[in-house]
Amino acid sequence: MLPTPGDVHVNAPLTGMSLLMAQSMADFVADRAAPNIPSDKQSNVFYKFTKDYWFRDSLVKRGPGAAAEELGYGVATDSFFCDVWAGKKPIADQVRSNEDMPLNSDRNAVQFVTQLERIRREKSFASAFLTTGVWTTDLAGGNGSGDFEEWNDYTNSTPFINVSSWKTTVQLLTGFRPNKLILGQQVWDQLRNHPDMIDRIKAGGAPGAPVPTLVTPMAAAQALELDELLIMSAVENTAKEGAAFSGSYISGKKGLLFYQPPNPGVEVAAAMYTFTWSQYAGNANGTRIKKYREEARASDMVEIESAFTHKAVGADLGLYLATMVA
Repeated sequence: MLPTPGDVHVNAPLTGMSLLMAQSMADFVADRAAPNIPSDKQSNVFYKFTKDYWFRDSLVKRGPGAAAEELGYGVATDSFFCDVWAGKKPIADQVRSNEDMPLNSDRNAVQFVTQLERIRREKSFASAFLTTGVWTTDLAGGNGSGDFEEWNDYTNSTPFINVSSWKTTVQLLTGFRPNKLILGQQVWDQLRNHPDMIDRIKAGGAPGAPVPTLVTPMAAAQALELDELLIMSAVENTAKEGAAFSGSYISGKKGLLFYQPPNPGVEVAAAMYTFTWSQYAGNANGTRIKKYREEARASDMVEIESAFTHKAVGADLGLYLATMVA
């Protein structure tokens, strides 16, 4: 029977929806855990007061007419160098002129390079901080064989005792009790369902108030007496181009307990910072996106540059945790 449905309609792209799997900026923790310290040059130095002098009982009993004991402290310097990472997405004139709604090559190119910059910075963060040999104290989980029982062992592991003990370890080295904890997503999956965590949050409710039904990072941080619990949940595709997608958490099954001040500044203690080359990038974040023309290719380029480095400035203020879950 004529006409058929195919005779009266030609398939066309929907203009009200499209599918884009780009990760939320909330999945990336690098900038929240290690605040940006802008630098006008690619490399610079910063002062570090020698810790030992500030903790020693050096006052001496003074006799009549005697001079006071002379005291002093040491000052040293440390340095950093900002690497520059870059990439660009070409937009050919013919592609732009021929694309259908709701595609927008210019908008999508900015989204694309921004996403890749976040992944690069998160990976740099993990490489710089979530590894052995960076912090004064390194511990590893292992059921019956590690420094602590892996947290997926709900029978034998003791997350609250662990965190309290680790805080004490750092405080005895620095005088500061750690106030923040980073956990990989797989570690958080186990901690939020740990019987000890569930019982602690239930017990923390006010008399007569409804018992919380969700174990959120904020609730867990309060239970652990921390200012913040940061969950590293960003995912990287580790497969080469053309191969099947292979998703992997950038963080792994790791954690980092550390002290960070409310704000960076002069004469304050901090575990780590992200130094950025602000003069080159034109902003404190160290990242810029620019669009320029390559006439020989009849294309516009959307390019991103990111000039930064991650640095552990107070190694005693961090405690690295490997293999927190099996």
